[in-house]
Parts: sequence; C-alpha cells; structure tokens
Amino acid sequence: MKQTYSTGTLRLDRKNNPVEVKTAKVNKGERICRLANDVMVGKSWDKRDVAFIPTEFPDEVTTYCNKRNEEKSKLIAIFHYNKNMGGVDLQDQMTSYYPFSRKTLRWYKKLDIHIFQLLRLNAHTIYNKYVNAKKLFVLRLSSASYRNIVTSKATTTKTNKISFP
Repeated sequence: MKQTYSTGTLRLDRKNNPVEVKTAKVNKGERICRLANDVMVGKSWDKRDVAFIPTEFPDEVTTYCNKRNEEKSKLIAIFHYNKNMGGVDLQDQMTSYYPFSRKTLRWYKKLDIHIFQLLRLNAHTIYNKYVNAKKLFVLRLSSASYRNIVTSKATTTKTNKISFP
C-alpha cells in the first residue's frame, strides 16, 4: 500500500465524518479529533471554526513564534497547512481583485486569459521584489493586453483550389 500524505480543510457535512466532530462546540484553543475509516478528522478553533483532515500529522500541538515574537501553540497539521498554503491563497486573492471573464468568450480564450493573469501576477511579484524602483500596480500591466486578446479575430486566408480533369 502506498503512503499518500495530504492535509486540508474539510466540510463537516461530508459523508462518513464522525458525528462527535460535526456536533462538537469547541472554544478558542480547543480541538477535537476522531478517526473515520483510519483517517483522522478534526475540528479546532483559532480565529474561526476549522475542520481538517490530515493523513500525515498526528494529533499533537507544536509551539512557534508569531510576527510579534510571542510564543503560540497550534496543531501540527494546521501549522503546516498555513505555512504551505499561504502563497496559494494570496495568489487566489490577488487574481480575484481583477476578474476578467466573460460569458461570451470561448473556453480556450478564458483559459488563455487565466494563464495570462497568473503570468502577470508572477511578473508583478518578481518585479516588486527585485527591482528597487517605485512599486508597480497590477492593473497597469493588464488593460491593454486583455483588449488585444479578447478583440483579436482569427484570420483565414483563401486558398486556390487546383482541379485536374
């Protein structure tokens, strides 16, 4: 059997979740964890109610220092999830500020625009990190480029058919 590890958030109304975890009321700093089909399902309260399903980490607490150099404690699974998912959540947040999807666009144009948005966001991040100049806003990079993508029409050329008798 292969060992596949993952950690993620979970909707509590999913099938086969333990009833104790679904109905438990947890206060700040508390947690409840139960096994369901040899997989741990837990619920804890940090800033809000969070249900999680880690297959890699045990039900243990780790201590860490926050930005103000205060010592805090958090479940190992939640600590690693926050550490590794921060960049992905930030990228989703940044792309949601400048949505550019139209119902009338074909799927391949939507895909092109989405990929272009991700490339633009990465270029913006790298530029602001490594260039010692005035910070560049994301909106400046986008408007002209999007207009070119959306309004471009496919051009076809007529070919002369040669027929043989």
